[in-house]
Amino acid sequence: MSPDPAASRAGAATGVARPRRAAAGARLAAGLRAACAAALVLAAAPPSSAAAPPAAAAAPAGAPVDLNFDLHLDPATRRLQGHGTLSVRTAGAAALVLGRRYTLAATLDGRPLAAPAVHGEQQVWRLPAGCAPCRLQVEWQGVLAGLPDQSAQRETLGDLPAMADPQGSFLPAGSFWYPVVMTAGDALPASHRIRIQVPPGQRALIAGNTQDEREDADGYRATFAQSAGGEALDLVAGPYKVSERRMRAADGRELRIATWFHAELDTLSAGYLDAAENYLKRYEALIGAYPSDAFRIVSSPLPTGFGMPGYTYLGVRVLRLPFIKSTSLGHEVLHNWWGNGVYPDYARGNWSEGLTTFMADYAYKEDAGAEAAREMRLGWLRDLAAVPAGDAFPLAQFTARRHGSSQIIGYHKAALVFLMLRDQIGRTAFERGLRRFWQQKRFQVAGWDDMRAAWEQESGRDLQAFFRQWLQRADLPRLRLRAARRLKDGTRHGVEIELQQQTPPYALEVPLTVVTAAGSVTANLHMDAAQSRVRLDLPAPAQSVTLDADFRLARELAPGEAPPILRQVLLDAATRVVTLGDAATRAAAERLARAMLDQPPGSVAAAADGPRLVLGTTAEVEQWLAAHKLAPRPADLTGGDVAAWAAQTSTGARYAVVAARDAAALDAALRALPHYGAQSWVLMENGKVTRRGSWEGRPQTLQAAD
Repeated sequence: MSPDPAASRAGAATGVARPRRAAAGARLAAGLRAACAAALVLAAAPPSSAAAPPAAAAAPAGAPVDLNFDLHLDPATRRLQGHGTLSVRTAGAAALVLGRRYTLAATLDGRPLAAPAVHGEQQVWRLPAGCAPCRLQVEWQGVLAGLPDQSAQRETLGDLPAMADPQGSFLPAGSFWYPVVMTAGDALPASHRIRIQVPPGQRALIAGNTQDEREDADGYRATFAQSAGGEALDLVAGPYKVSERRMRAADGRELRIATWFHAELDTLSAGYLDAAENYLKRYEALIGAYPSDAFRIVSSPLPTGFGMPGYTYLGVRVLRLPFIKSTSLGHEVLHNWWGNGVYPDYARGNWSEGLTTFMADYAYKEDAGAEAAREMRLGWLRDLAAVPAGDAFPLAQFTARRHGSSQIIGYHKAALVFLMLRDQIGRTAFERGLRRFWQQKRFQVAGWDDMRAAWEQESGRDLQAFFRQWLQRADLPRLRLRAARRLKDGTRHGVEIELQQQTPPYALEVPLTVVTAAGSVTANLHMDAAQSRVRLDLPAPAQSVTLDADFRLARELAPGEAPPILRQVLLDAATRVVTLGDAATRAAAERLARAMLDQPPGSVAAAADGPRLVLGTTAEVEQWLAAHKLAPRPADLTGGDVAAWAAQTSTGARYAVVAARDAAALDAALRALPHYGAQSWVLMENGKVTRRGSWEGRPQTLQAAD
C-alpha cells in the first residue's frame, strides 16, 4: 500500500447502490442500499390512484432513464437549484429518491406526486409499476453543507454530504443531490443532458461529453451529455484555472486533456498533462479507444483521490506529491475503462479494483524492474497475512473498500489472481482477452463470468475451476515444503520434493527453485491434492529447494516469510490500546490510535497479552516494554522524534509500538503515520517520514538431504 493519501485512499466518488472506488463511497454504500431497499418496498405498494397515467415521451432505447436537467450552483451561499425532466421506462416497481436537505416539486405525467416517505437522509417517492414510459417533471432546491473539518482524513472521507464552498464544491452521487430513479436495490442506468451554471470565477464539471461551454460576466455555463446508460453522477466545482491540450485518440477522435487546478498549482499543469497523455496512449494501445471526449485532472480542497468518468478529483496536497504522476494518476486514468467504462456486476463481485491495480500500480513496478515488482507482490502477501481470520471473505463478495481488510482482498488478492491467470495462459492471450472483454462489454454491466469467457475464447482453455476456487473461497492456500531428498541413479542426479496444503486442496501451479552445484533449476509443479511428491532430474546434486521464490502465488505465508508489519495490529478488531505518559500525552496518543486503527479501539488496556498498540513518550514506552519483558526498541531505529515498529512475543502475540518525544510529536504524526501500515517500522521528524522499512523475510527453503 502506498503511503500517500491518493494511493492509500484513492478511488472513485460514490455511486448509488453500486458503490465504487472511494473510502467515502464504501462507507456510503450501506446507507444507500438501505435507502434502495426502502424505496423498493414502497414502490411495490399499490399506487395511490387507480387511474392509468397518460402516455409520455419515451426514454432513449439504450437507457431506462433519461435525465434532462438545468442546474444552478452558488458556492458562496451553498445553494443548489435544479429543474428538468426524467423520462423513465421500467417494467417493475420503482421509486424516486432525493436527499433530505432538498425540497422537491414534482409531477408524474402531469399529476403531482404524493408526499414522500423519509428513510434516514433520503426522501422516497414510490412510482407506479410498469412505467412504459413515464415522464417526471421536477424542480428542487436546497442548501448544501460546508467543507468538513480536514484535521483527520478518516472523518473527512467518511459519509460525505453534498458540500459547497468558494474554494471547492463536491456533490457525491451517494448524497442523492439530484432525483434518482431506483429499482431492485440499484439506481437505474441513465443517459443525461445536464446544463450547469456557476458564478463568475467558478467552473463546474460532471461526467459526459462537453457539448458546449462559455464563460462571461454572468459566470460559467456548460452542457454535458452521455447517451449510454451510466452510473449515478458526481458534480464538482471550484475556482479553477484551466490548462488544456489536444491529442488524437486511437479511433481518430480529438481528445481534450486538461488540468482544472487551483491557482497555486498552476506550475504543475504541464507535468500532469504530459503524464495523462502518456497514460491515455498506453491504455488505448492495450485495451481500445478512450471512451470519453476528454480527461481532466481536477484539484480538490479535500484530501481526496477519486476517479469519475472523464476526470479525476485529487486533493491539493495530494497533487503536490512528486510521485502521484507516476502512480495514482495512471490508476485513475485506467478506471475510465474498468469501472467507469465497463461497470462491475457488484452483486457478483467488483473485479475493477483488482484489475486496475494489476494493470496500473503493479504494471508500473514491472516497468521499474523485476525486483520492484517482486517487492510489491511480497507486500501484497504480507498484507494478506495481516487480515484477521474473521475478516477474510471470498473475492466474489467484494464490492467496495470499507476497511483495510476489504481493500487487501478486493485490490491486492484480486491483482494476484490476475497475475496468476496471466502466468498460466500467457501474456498474449491475457491481453487479447482484455481487448475482447472491452469490445463486448463497453458501457455495460459485466461480471467475473464475462471476463472468464473472454479469456477462455482467447486462450482455448477451460478456466472455470481456476476462477471458482479464487472467487468462492475465503481462505488462501497453506503451502508447506516438507522434504527435499537427493536422488542418484548411476551418473544421473535428481531430487524428490514433498509438498503439503490444506483440505480441501487448491489446484495450483507451484513454482520451485532447486539450487545445484551447476546452477539453479526452476520448475512448476501442478498440485491439486493435500500432499504431492515430485521428482526432478538435475545436472548436479541438489543443494536446496525453495518454494515460490518470487512470490507469484496468492498464498498464506509461512511464519518465516511474514515478519511483523504494523497492519497486523492495526487491522485486528481485538487490538487494545495502551497509552502512556501525562494527560496531554495520553490524549494525543488516543487521537493517533484512532487514526491508525481500522476500527475504533474497544477499550484502553494495560495488559500485555493479545494484540496491542502501545503509544507514549519514549521513556514511558521503554519502561512499559521492560516491565512486560518485551524486546526493547530495535537498536537501528535511531533518530527522529517518533519511532513506530511492529513486533511479536515469543508466543506469537502481535503488538505495535509508537514512541514519541512528546505529545506534540504524536499530534504531528497524525496525518502521515496511518498510511504506513504496510511497513514494519517508521521513523518520523516534525510530522514527516524520514525512514521506513520492513523486517526481512525469506521464502520457504529446505536444504536437500540424502
